[in-house]
Amino acid sequence: METTCKNCGAELHGEWCHECGQRVMKGRWTVKSAFAQLFSAITNVERGFLFTIIQMAIRPGTVIKDYIEGKTRPYFPPFRYAFILVTISAVLTVWSGVFDTQQEAFSYFEQADQTESQAAFQQQLGEGIKRFLNLLIIIVLPFYALSTWLLLRKKGYNYAEHMIASIYLVGQTSFYGIFMVPLYIFAPDMMTLSMGVSLIITAIVVMQIVNGWMGIPRGEAFAYGMISAILGQILMFIFIAIASIVVVVLLFLCIKVFGMEIPAFIPHR
Repeated sequence: METTCKNCGAELHGEWCHECGQRVMKGRWTVKSAFAQLFSAITNVERGFLFTIIQMAIRPGTVIKDYIEGKTRPYFPPFRYAFILVTISAVLTVWSGVFDTQQEAFSYFEQADQTESQAAFQQQLGEGIKRFLNLLIIIVLPFYALSTWLLLRKKGYNYAEHMIASIYLVGQTSFYGIFMVPLYIFAPDMMTLSMGVSLIITAIVVMQIVNGWMGIPRGEAFAYGMISAILGQILMFIFIAIASIVVVVLLFLCIKVFGMEIPAFIPHR
């Protein structure tokens, strides 16, 4: 039996180090022990990933309130929670062909007016989005946090606390999105409604969060949910537009000043 912590060297008084929180390792790592720990982390209904999914489904406001007030141990860390669920949702969306079908549905009316270079650029853009879909979904986090902070700043919570709520929000909406993939496969006509469905799901989860977290009545909370979901998207698009203008200006300066060639992925005559 170990008498000192291998991590910090403190004297041990039980199965956990009272100084750094590391669990006492008994014996060597084996394949069995590694899989047992992984299985326990995922399926533990009292604490961990599955527990957090269940709690975010039935009382998300309590999860956010607990985590912000320091009761973090029962819950899976927010960023890891969101990253895992966003990645699973993105992989299923791409692997199932739903992403490609969505792209075709949204670009159907634009194809007639496109030049060859514009069509090629759009195809390259779609491939880039597909490759980094999970990261692009996570990009919306700071904008959701900013929108809820702007709308609910009088409640006294700071931007970082709204960020924690937004991370759990994106994780949970991605979890629900996993169940939408089979629907879009068997009912492809629903693709055109996917943005509206996503907006409503986000608004409902925001309603549950602010109702349980801040005590706002459900009707008012749902209105905040709809407004924050739309505002978050608008803020993100404004940021992307500004960033795109900056990139274009910098490319233009590089082309004019240093004689660079126009990159092939940029449509031009």
